Amino acid sequence: MSSAAEADFDLGLEVNVDGTRYLLDACRNLDSTPQFIFASLVAVFSGVKCVTDGTTPTPSSTYGMTKVVGEYLVNEYSCRGFVHGIFVRLLTVAVRPGKPNLAASSFVSSIICEPLNGEKAICPVDKDLSLWISSPQIIVKNLLHAISLDVLKTLLDYAINLPGISVTVEGMIKSLADCNGDTTLVEWQENPQIKKIVSQWPEKMITDKALQLAFQQDISIAAIVSQYIEEEKIVINKVKRA
Repeated sequence: MSSAAEADFDLGLEVNVDGTRYLLDACRNLDSTPQFIFASLVAVFSGVKCVTDGTTPTPSSTYGMTKVVGEYLVNEYSCRGFVHGIFVRLLTVAVRPGKPNLAASSFVSSIICEPLNGEKAICPVDKDLSLWISSPQIIVKNLLHAISLDVLKTLLDYAINLPGISVTVEGMIKSLADCNGDTTLVEWQENPQIKKIVSQWPEKMITDKALQLAFQQDISIAAIVSQYIEEEKIVINKVKRA
């Protein structure tokens, strides 16, 4: 994960670079030529507010660097005919269930799901930070769609920037309030390391290529939160909290 890769350089390389190469070599040794979907990330970009399909990756983190190396590996193995490869650049996934992990973006989900479950959540960034996000459901659908693409066998440009929506942290908190979530359970404690990482990520991506290939996109943050509540079967006190 992003924060963990910054804290442990060697482990980041071992998991994200060596792990990807071992998987590609396993595919290379097969009698067939398999499809290979590599999960890259928007962390390959830094300092660019709006990314297009033609934006060149310029990572500013160890995690982002390892993802770019993974992209180049998939590209090389695909050009040599070892795999039919493609790399999809995932965005921040929200709202994802489960406890916060060592991803720098973990707070994006926790500031919604923790208060909805009556628990406190820490927000380590400013409320005006904008993020490019997608729901877990759409992410899964888009990964499955990537596997099904016939164009993988002839695609010369192996990179796909996945569609999403742009939302501020303040907008996410508002969606929590709109669903009768207790916003007082969100505590604002700035974390300079996390803030430095996520503030470099793009706020928006123009994903014409992905949309032309029929990849899906979320409607709104309100729809994402409502879907999370419904699927997790969360019962919320309908009385507005102070």
